[in-house]
Amino acid sequence: MEANGAYFTRKVSNMWVLAADLDGITHFIISGGLGADGEGIADGFTTTIMVGGNNYNLFVKRVRNQPGAIGSDPSVNHLIIIPENTAVTHNFATDTDDDQHQITGLAQTTRLYYLLFASENSGLIDSTTMVSIANSFIATIQTPSGTFIQTAGLPSGSSFPEGTTTNTFLVTDKAGNTTTCSFDVTVNCVQITWTGAVSSDWEDAANWSSATVPTINDDVVIPDAPNDPVITNGQLCTAKSIAIKTSGHLTIQSGGQLNVAMSNFTIELLSQMEIQLGAFLNIN
Repeated sequence: MEANGAYFTRKVSNMWVLAADLDGITHFIISGGLGADGEGIADGFTTTIMVGGNNYNLFVKRVRNQPGAIGSDPSVNHLIIIPENTAVTHNFATDTDDDQHQITGLAQTTRLYYLLFASENSGLIDSTTMVSIANSFIATIQTPSGTFIQTAGLPSGSSFPEGTTTNTFLVTDKAGNTTTCSFDVTVNCVQITWTGAVSSDWEDAANWSSATVPTINDDVVIPDAPNDPVITNGQLCTAKSIAIKTSGHLTIQSGGQLNVAMSNFTIELLSQMEIQLGAFLNIN
C-alpha cells in the first residue's frame, strides 16, 4: 500500500470488518485453509447496489455445509464492497478447503470494505440476505454519528465579509475520539468605476470600467466624469458600497431607487449627491 493508503480492522456485531483506503493497489487477495477437506459447497456471486444515491459493487464468496449433511463443515462468508468500478472482477477457489478469493482491477478504486462472517449451523446465507447485509452496512457508515461543534468562523447561511473566513469544526465520535477540520470561504469583491463614457445612464454597461452594470456584490466608485451618473424613474440599482470622489456627482431622480448592501457610503469634499423628491436611497 502506498503512502496515502491506510486501513483498520474491527470485530463488530458477530462479524470481522476491514476498511481500507487504497493507494496504488491493483488486487486484493484472501487465502488460507478452511479444514473442510473438500466437503460442502463453495459458491459466490457479484452484484451492484445503490445506497444513498451511490452505487457499490458486491463480491461474495460462500463456503457452507451440504444441505441435509450430517456433521458440520465451516461456514465462511466473504462480502467485499467497493464503490462501483466496472473494471473490477473476482475469482475464488471452489474447493471448500481453500479460502482463496481474489479481487482484481482495483487501480482506480480508493476504498474497500471486507466483511467476514459465519451462518448458524453452517447454512446458506442467500443472495437476498447478503444484499441486505451490505445495504445495512453501507447505510450505517454513511450516516454521521457523534457530534460536531463549530469553534471558529460563521454559521451556515451567514453573509461572509470580503476577504477570507476560516471555519473550523471539532468532531467527536461515539467513542470520544476527537478531530478538527477547517475550510476557508474567500469573498473577492469587485470595484467598478463609473466612466460616463457614453451617457449618464447608470444601467448602461458601457458607462462602467468593467463593462457590466454593478450588482449588490460590487464596490462602486464615482469620480469626476464626462457624464455624471443618473438613476431615473423606474430603475432599481444596487451596489455593495458607494464612494463619490472629489468632483463626482450622483443623481437619483424621482421614482428611481438605489440599494446599498453595506453601510459604507462616502462622499468626498467637493462632490455632490442629489436625491430628488420621490427618489429612494436604501443603505443597509
